Amino acid sequence: MVQDAPAQRARHPRLRERETELRAVAAAIGALRAGRGGLLVVTAPAGLGKTRILDAMAAGARAGRCTVCRTAGTELTRPLPFGAASALLRPWLAAADPDARDAVLAGAAAGAGALLADRAPVVGAVAELDAQMTVVHALQRTVANIGERERLVLLVDDLHWVDEPSLRFVASLARQATGLGILLGVALRPGVSPAAEAAVAVPHARVLRPAALSAPAAASVVDEVLPAAPGTAFAAACTTVTGGNPLLLRELLHALLEEGVRGADADAGRVHDVGAEPARWIVRSMLGQLDGDAVRLARAVAILGPGPVADATTVARLDAATATPALAAGRRCGLLTDMGPVDVVHPLLRHAVLAETPVGERSRLELRAARLRVLAGDAALAGAHLLAVPPGGRAWVVDALADAARHARRRAAPSEAARLLDRALAEPPPPARSAGTLAAAARAQAAAGRTDAPGTFEAAIAAAPGDDRPRLLLELAWVHQAHGRFDAAADAAQRGLDAGPRDEELGVELAAMHDATRLWSPGPAAAVASAVAARVGRPVGGRAERAALADAARRHMFAGDDHVLTAELALRAWDDGALLAESSADDPAGVRVAFALLGADRYAEVLAIADACLKDAQRRASPMAHATWRHLRGHGLAQAGVLDEAEADLHQALSAHEHGWGALLPGTTALLVTVRLERGDVAGAHEALAIADRSATHPRPSPMWAVTDAARGRLLLAQGDPAAAVELLLAAGRRGIEELGALNPALGPWRADATRALAAVGRDDEARTQGDAEVAAARRFGAPRALSQALRARATVASDAVERRALLEEAVAVSAPSQSRIEHAWALLELGEDLRQRDTVAARETLRLALDAADRCAADGLASRARAQLIAAGGRPRRRRLAGPESLTVGERRVALLARDGLSNRAIADELFVTPKAVAFHLGNAYRKLGIGSRRELDAVL
Repeated sequence: MVQDAPAQRARHPRLRERETELRAVAAAIGALRAGRGGLLVVTAPAGLGKTRILDAMAAGARAGRCTVCRTAGTELTRPLPFGAASALLRPWLAAADPDARDAVLAGAAAGAGALLADRAPVVGAVAELDAQMTVVHALQRTVANIGERERLVLLVDDLHWVDEPSLRFVASLARQATGLGILLGVALRPGVSPAAEAAVAVPHARVLRPAALSAPAAASVVDEVLPAAPGTAFAAACTTVTGGNPLLLRELLHALLEEGVRGADADAGRVHDVGAEPARWIVRSMLGQLDGDAVRLARAVAILGPGPVADATTVARLDAATATPALAAGRRCGLLTDMGPVDVVHPLLRHAVLAETPVGERSRLELRAARLRVLAGDAALAGAHLLAVPPGGRAWVVDALADAARHARRRAAPSEAARLLDRALAEPPPPARSAGTLAAAARAQAAAGRTDAPGTFEAAIAAAPGDDRPRLLLELAWVHQAHGRFDAAADAAQRGLDAGPRDEELGVELAAMHDATRLWSPGPAAAVASAVAARVGRPVGGRAERAALADAARRHMFAGDDHVLTAELALRAWDDGALLAESSADDPAGVRVAFALLGADRYAEVLAIADACLKDAQRRASPMAHATWRHLRGHGLAQAGVLDEAEADLHQALSAHEHGWGALLPGTTALLVTVRLERGDVAGAHEALAIADRSATHPRPSPMWAVTDAARGRLLLAQGDPAAAVELLLAAGRRGIEELGALNPALGPWRADATRALAAVGRDDEARTQGDAEVAAARRFGAPRALSQALRARATVASDAVERRALLEEAVAVSAPSQSRIEHAWALLELGEDLRQRDTVAARETLRLALDAADRCAADGLASRARAQLIAAGGRPRRRRLAGPESLTVGERRVALLARDGLSNRAIADELFVTPKAVAFHLGNAYRKLGIGSRRELDAVL
């Protein structure tokens, strides 16, 4: 007797030809029980048993007393930011007792609490990357905290349909699975989502690729499903049509049975009639067994995804009397699930149902589904449905899409918000809503780094009431500035001022934006200075006065007037952090303060300000501000001589150009070139320039590129090509003076470098002219680093040995008390080289000091030169420190200092965005090098 389809489907089919995969699963679970985490990736086309392998993983983990958290991506929920991540972890938190939940959500994990409680964390109007990475880090710390309590297995099915923010979370887990001590198992289809494949493409991943069934295995499936022994030709035809896909093979056999086919060889021709798309044929066959009500219900279920039967019947517009038999028919033919939330039995068949739904009918069903979600208060899912509906001028659709966009922004997904608002604009919105919708779309596009944001802002400005336009113009200026389009930013700010903002603070912000960006716009320096000076009115107290002081400090620094006054004005503008407290790290006034202090050699203050602004940028999840302050922190570290940390900060800032940052890109490039040259990394210097050359951010007409040209000249000089270096350096200097009014050597030593290059090509008179001008300008400003650099350069064309010695000795004396350790190392080195010609004893002592200072700065290039000179002077360089505080790496020192300050390993991990195991590793190395055994001893040795 033949079993009906539901009875046959109720039997759990046996896994065939999956022995390799099951052994890998068992080994991974065994490793987890032994304390070793890992990553298992199952990749195969649909229907080859990926889910069944994850089922086996879950069963084996539970049998081994491991905790299992599981979720799956779906096409419907793909637009929901962090939807998969929250679905993965929320059940654990819901089942945990309050104490355990509080412990798991402590520290850096606290930021995930609202998300996992299904309350979207508010991150404000921020750009995508940083906001998402802040949430990702909180989620990762949540996983780490759970993993410290119990053996944890996380399973994510259909990774190719997981939302982008959740993919970033999965990628972070994939990279750190071994360090976190968790087992991560994912399943995905190849070729569907390159982002999903990249997320789990890590070296330690164990990749499983279940193949289609062999002909004998497929024949055994046919024999298992059919009531009588099949013919050989029939079994071969089934295998050929389905390609040995187990799911399609079984569903094909059930559909053929329903049509009366019993598997004789004479039926092989009927199998070949199925064609190239067996899934669609199978669904067509299933739908052919259903009446109109059941077909509408099946289509509604395919559109809604898993959920209550009542929702599907509402969307299908069935009453209770017709819904029950329709549901029974769908289950009887094997299309709909038997238990739990009603759903199509497999995503492959869901796609086929939707493909078989006429376009007009699908639009009507999607619209009803969206209305249902709106009434249920689920804005995010409503938006997902509406993206599949053509525009129709419906006001409620615009409202629903706007709500969905707000939900996406709160969950740090402005790309998704922008897509939803694009669709709202296409509806289109009613005239009264047009300006507001345009403004919201422009903000989302800008936050997502889209290049069409300025155009949308312009449309919003044109549609907005007059009083709203100055604020929108300020926002437009911010967008242009963040991408390095300073001339466009200055123009937008000027238009905002011309519009006559009623709010005084808004007027101050517009003026500050205009002043900050006009400076870096192409044009004669005199005209720029005049326009900027005209903006500086009488201080009005509070934030307005601080902005004016910051601008005055920046102008003094550019003009090279007085480093003491420059620093005083800058610190008054900062006002112990009041400037930041009243605004944010995006405020250009803070950047002007930092630049002024950098020129005045006040690195300790710069680093303190940068750290405060970085925390603000992180708290508000603002990647543009984060990149800007990474640059400024790296700038301070580079000039102070903490080169390893400076390189890390500057590299991170430079990398932000991939996400649209361009505000200080030329300066970042120039600094990174200099730092890498100091460290002896010529190839790295070339790489930094190549990245800048490829970048599409920060337009090339901006005069800020003069600093990059000067750095290019510095690189040529270091490589022994002074002739080419001279022309670049002089051209960069002319541009800096003419377009920026940059008279201060503290802004960049282009003239000092040009002096060396001119001397190297025998143009001594020109070299002396440039050198004298540099020394005079440096003396006038008075900052030690710039003066020491100028004195050293001028010494290269000294008239005699006495003058050269005097210049170099003054450079050493000037740089010794300064905060620039790297400049002092250079001054010692060049003085030692000069002494070696006449006084080897004094030379050896000076060169030892230079070598020690270079080592402390991690200036490997300078240290190598000092070591060679010391040997030539008859000295014996000490071995590089293998123990003691100076032997610590940057990572070890950071961890040790935080431990000294009383932070636990977990708190240090939160602070540094690493795992507690990494902290323990660094701390162990630090203890060994310092010769201590506990935290209590750190304070004494550090």
